[in-house]
Amino acid sequence: MDLRSVPAPDLEDPLFAPYWEGTALGKLVLPRCCGCGRMNWPPRAICLGCRAAEFAWEQQRPSGTLFSWTVVGRATAPGYLDVPYTVGIIALDDVPVRLMGQVVGVDPENVVMGMPLSARFTTAGSSPEFTLIQFEPTPASPATSM
Repeated sequence: MDLRSVPAPDLEDPLFAPYWEGTALGKLVLPRCCGCGRMNWPPRAICLGCRAAEFAWEQQRPSGTLFSWTVVGRATAPGYLDVPYTVGIIALDDVPVRLMGQVVGVDPENVVMGMPLSARFTTAGSSPEFTLIQFEPTPASPATSM
């Protein structure tokens, strides 16, 4: 994929700016409500749990399992011309959040429910600050790959 033509989002949007700043540094950061401790994704101006308006952005381990996916068979978006490709919903391991992203490093016909995935931070668009999170299969540890 040539991601240079992917249109960049508003990297200065106050709700998402900390997220994009984190991805540019190769980190996954997500907002936690300072009132009740609930993770709020996608970011919102107020917490869905307690209606508080203050959030702390915390670094999270960028790994999870594939919750659901679809295979895109027709190119419809700039930068995503090489088809087929897989888009998945990933349930993060350490927090009750699901992220959507492209699943890379595995052929679409080999994608399976529950497969362990790890984040890969990939520069996209024309701005060096715009970094996408893609997900790739987590290598099996020597202890579990017998």
